[in-house]
Amino acid sequence: VSTQSTWGPFLIGLLRMSSRAKKKTSTVAVQGSDTDGKKYSNIDELWQEELGSAETFSSNKKAKVDETSSVSTTEEDKKEPENDAGEKCLSDEKRKKWYNKGADYWQNVEATMDGVLGGFAHISPIDVSGSQAFLKSLKDVKLGYALDCGAGIGRVSKYLLCPMFQKVDLVEQNADYVTKAKEWVQCPNMCNYYVAGLQDFEIPEGRYDVIWIQWVIGHLTDQDLVKFLLNCRKGLAPGGMLCLKENTAKNGFVMDRDDGSVTRSDPLFLSLFAQAGLVVLSHTLQSKFRKHIFPVRMYALKW
Repeated sequence: VSTQSTWGPFLIGLLRMSSRAKKKTSTVAVQGSDTDGKKYSNIDELWQEELGSAETFSSNKKAKVDETSSVSTTEEDKKEPENDAGEKCLSDEKRKKWYNKGADYWQNVEATMDGVLGGFAHISPIDVSGSQAFLKSLKDVKLGYALDCGAGIGRVSKYLLCPMFQKVDLVEQNADYVTKAKEWVQCPNMCNYYVAGLQDFEIPEGRYDVIWIQWVIGHLTDQDLVKFLLNCRKGLAPGGMLCLKENTAKNGFVMDRDDGSVTRSDPLFLSLFAQAGLVVLSHTLQSKFRKHIFPVRMYALKW
């Protein structure tokens, strides 16, 4: 992934198009759609189109090996590694294109509250209040060290995590946003500011009591999302947990063609959590947001 690519710090930008997307999908029952109105029978069909589906290539390769395991190698078999390499190269290129689309979108969004919240800066106090209540409701949560993922200019760090935790780190792929965060957050318990995309970030091992992920995970492909969750496991201190706060589609999924992200439904999230071996400790909907926007759900997760 290009080092110039930037993580969309928050997915509130999706709020702008949620009403438009809902109008396009309300008359036909479909598994998923994009903001241009295209329908998908399932999310694998979306990834096949966008990425060439590396998972499909690997499963096909395994099937070929199993079927020919008792047969001597032919000239056609010898060509398979070259074909596989070509497929992998194509898939890698498409993956890079996927992440760069989000990068390009957010590179042109100003480093302000209103910018990173897609023109909805006024919802921040409601959002923070809901997150505080959720954290306080969790049993056995430790308020030592927290990580803010997809932090943007540090809004969540400044208003939610710093007041509650002894130490806070943040990670954000947009270097301009990180520079702004260093100037703006101004909390004595802020420690480290990492410039990295979540798909590439290597979390310090055994450090965090809470890893907070908000309005960013939609930019990860399904495969990279599961890999990132497993990466988070290494970063948790004993007894630590993940907290994910995200827009959720009412049914299936909605892909935003503008910023290159996917809003997933609750069942899709639960499926991905299960693939990572996570257990949902608690979940709730954010209250007091306007009804015309995507529902925002909070999950507390643990292994």
